[in-house]
Amino acid sequence: MTKVIAFSGMHHTGKTLAIEMIKKELTQKQRSVMILEEIAPLFKNYLHKDPMLLQSYINKMELCRIDYLQALKHQNIFDVILVDRTPKDNIAYTRFLQEKGKLDPDFLTAETDECPYDCIILYKSPMKSSSREDEELLRDILWKTISEYPCTIIELNNFRENLEETIEVVNEQYIKKNPYILSL
Repeated sequence: MTKVIAFSGMHHTGKTLAIEMIKKELTQKQRSVMILEEIAPLFKNYLHKDPMLLQSYINKMELCRIDYLQALKHQNIFDVILVDRTPKDNIAYTRFLQEKGKLDPDFLTAETDECPYDCIILYKSPMKSSSREDEELLRDILWKTISEYPCTIIELNNFRENLEETIEVVNEQYIKKNPYILSL
């Protein structure tokens, strides 16, 4: 049965790095792994444009990605699917922009109750020092939003500080049920 582990959290917490390292290790162990990459970078050239339109596009694509993920999980093609960010990451960022007055408070995001994730690893602290005064506000909004998912949520600081814990979570969610051990 396909296991889906999502990585969520603040910018620069090591989500993508963790996903890449775990995929490499699992692939070396002859496991089939798929990565669903983050959607927002596809729109990086449009960040200076209309933020409401941008958030709307990202939100719609995230909902499509949920449908795609559900289909992949049902087909049981992969042993593990590692997901870089969830739709609720985008929803949290939208709420953050609204809180800061940078996005119309009446702007609505299309939310879903579907949760194809077996586990979400939520990284809460950037690996490099940040001078963003809004970091704590974004972290709080992100935690409240991600906690709406009805699945196991493991909160860690970041990949660098929590390498062992990240491995333990992957072991618990997937490898425990399979005859090999992940060790990075």
